[in-house]
Amino acid sequence: MKLHILLLVVLVIILFSSPLARAEETKPAATPTPMTVTDAWADGKRVPAPSPAPGATPEADTMFADAGLRDRIWVEVEHLADAKINPRDLVLYLNGQEVKGIKAVAVDGPKKNWLGFDLLKSDESNPIWRSILGSPSAAYRPVNVSIGLTGQQAVATTAGKPQPKLVLRLYYPRWLFISLLGLLLIVGFFVYLAKKGNLIHDSDPPEPPPGKMRPYSLALSQAAWWFFLVIGSFVFIYLITGDYNTITDQALILMGIGTGTALGSFMIQATKSNTANTDLSTLNPAKAKLEAEIAQVTAAANDPVTLAEKQAQLVELNKKIDDAKAGLSKPVSEDFLTDILTDVNGITVHRFQMLIWTLVLGIIFVIGVYRDLGMPAFSTTLLALMGISAGTYLGFKIPERQN
Repeated sequence: MKLHILLLVVLVIILFSSPLARAEETKPAATPTPMTVTDAWADGKRVPAPSPAPGATPEADTMFADAGLRDRIWVEVEHLADAKINPRDLVLYLNGQEVKGIKAVAVDGPKKNWLGFDLLKSDESNPIWRSILGSPSAAYRPVNVSIGLTGQQAVATTAGKPQPKLVLRLYYPRWLFISLLGLLLIVGFFVYLAKKGNLIHDSDPPEPPPGKMRPYSLALSQAAWWFFLVIGSFVFIYLITGDYNTITDQALILMGIGTGTALGSFMIQATKSNTANTDLSTLNPAKAKLEAEIAQVTAAANDPVTLAEKQAQLVELNKKIDDAKAGLSKPVSEDFLTDILTDVNGITVHRFQMLIWTLVLGIIFVIGVYRDLGMPAFSTTLLALMGISAGTYLGFKIPERQN
């Protein structure tokens, strides 16, 4: 074949192939069938769905698979292969919220097109778990289940099928009962020791009469209050989340304020007692000597001026003895509230405000733990308020009189 004929054939082929290529390029691509979620399954047993709220429509299927944290659940996805995405890039959605950090860890579990997700907590997913598991009023809680890509919306449910659901197990009722019983026994034993012994009582002299107890200590009572709130919250959070790294800096500060106040109160009272005992060791013998001299002058009945002087000295000496005794603790307990709120003049403001702030922040602490499944992060302002309250109590305790 001649060269010019060969070039002509090549030119014709190029001319005819270009429109064909352009036609192929403009040919509309087939639209992939979108993924949909069909069912959800957990390895746990099937349990009845919790009773619907008043006015709500009962569930069509009253039995759902139960799963808890650290369990694996399975989600059936139709057209998973047609989506042309990596299944392990899909994340879990519960109640329409993306559970950050939980991606598919297994594919084709119970049957084809199933994705497995491990229900694990992390710093990323903690806010979602708190909203889902917080304020637990029952052992089980139903949740809608879906999947999707991170930062997007959950995949829709397959047409004609009910919304896939699981019942999340918030806690094991048996373990909750055992833990609650154990905590109540510990608190009961503590109260028994407090009433029968000197667990949260003042430890300074003088000794109470036989069968009586020393007064209750406000500072030691506050320390015990925060100890039981923190240990009870720790056990409660662990039962639901399995997380034992839940004691926050704020909780430690609150316990530290309680124990620090108790230690400061003990040191102040010990100093006052030592000073009072030192003074009394001098004043009591002087009083005894002066009383003997007054008795001698009275018996002689010949020096009324000296008698008057010595009686005036005795009055002044008795005042000094009373002042010295005021530094000692109140010898006998009256009742809990009277002991922690009063001094010799009755209820004091510094004791009352310390009690009220301790109760208020304690109640807020408990509500926060129940609602968010985490120990509240009090602001530095509130912590400073507790510190000021404790400091005010210690400052007024120095001149405080209990006798």
